[in-house]
Amino acid sequence: MGNPAGGLYRQEVTIDSGDTASEAFEFQASSRFGIIFPAAMTGATYTFQASDREEGTYVALEDDAGNAIGGTITASTAVGVSGTDLECLTAFRWLKIVSASAEGADRVLIVVGKSGD
Repeated sequence: MGNPAGGLYRQEVTIDSGDTASEAFEFQASSRFGIIFPAAMTGATYTFQASDREEGTYVALEDDAGNAIGGTITASTAVGVSGTDLECLTAFRWLKIVSASAEGADRVLIVVGKSGD
């Protein structure tokens, strides 16, 4: 994931056909984070899995009330993650994006973010 001047970064992550979870990516955002969904997605919602290591065990990411961190998927849409959801994400270095359904083809999602203010 690149981190040029201004702390902006961009990375493509893939959910393989038949899978629900993307490949792992290193979360570097602290003030802004977003996901750009492709034109076709099988799942209608997304959540996150988190780990302390890239090759570690990934578990569902929830807030302190037990609510899944995530939202609704709309194809060809950029979604900004903010508020409590963003606060929960910043505690973890390695994340995966999880679709609610096994994807019917490889899906490339773009994660973007900004570290710092």
